[in-house]
Amino acid sequence: MTIEDGLPQNSVTTTLQDSMGFVWLGTQEGLVRYDGYSLKIFKHETDNINSLSHDTVYAITEDKQGTLWVGTDGGGLNRFNPTTEQFSHYRHSANDPNSLSHDTVMAITEDRQGTLWVGTNGGGLNRFNPTTEQFSHYRHSANDPNSLSNNDVLAITEDSQGKLWVGTVGGLNRFNPTTEQFSHCLLYTSDAADE
Repeated sequence: MTIEDGLPQNSVTTTLQDSMGFVWLGTQEGLVRYDGYSLKIFKHETDNINSLSHDTVYAITEDKQGTLWVGTDGGGLNRFNPTTEQFSHYRHSANDPNSLSHDTVMAITEDRQGTLWVGTNGGGLNRFNPTTEQFSHYRHSANDPNSLSNNDVLAITEDSQGKLWVGTVGGLNRFNPTTEQFSHCLLYTSDAADE
């Protein structure tokens, strides 16, 4: 599937098949929904506050309620309402310490407790509380060896024991939700084996 088939752009950055069977594609020129027959493209519209906040999409996930969450480059986090086909936006605000930590969202996942985790490019890891619609932040701190290893978060997943694994530009981190501390996984090399 390419531009010739109706894609807005050939670079697909992320994919997801939702619980309804739709395939979602994040591109650098919009979010695409594919139903097996045709494509529907969602783009940012400057005169529509309920449109996608930015055309470059890096991350997509669906939560347990069937809500689609979309991470964008500079437009923050978007929540998609499938009934109205409108987007709500969660952005960084310098005046609000409980807002999203950075507007470039690279990774999103929901854990078994229903908590939404959002990885940003430069702002670290965010935990979203859907009741208060506020974010808690986990960032790298040079003075804390149990902090996130780097604030550029590229991937997030949860293992079978409920531990969160966070991939960053500075390596892999395991987050313990009980202690709220990170442990860092060091790169194994043949040089290290010789020491």
